Amino acid sequence: MTWQDEDAWFRHDKRGELSPSHYLYWLANMMVAVIVIFAFADLLVSWEQGYPVTRIIPFVAAIMVWLIGQALRSQVE
Repeated sequence: MTWQDEDAWFRHDKRGELSPSHYLYWLANMMVAVIVIFAFADLLVSWEQGYPVTRIIPFVAAIMVWLIGQALRSQVE
């Protein structure tokens, strides 16, 4: 299977340049990944200590940051 468009991941705005929202979208995705990794690590540490606690606030923050990233992505396309 071949790609139809080699630069499909590389989205341009209408002027042919990368927009700031493109960078912010990927930054938001990286922030979500870091938040989820740290929240999962916190769960494992608390589980090892004998009282597994899943903290909801980091996951809610990750979802909010992801939604902001999706809103920025809609500005790119």
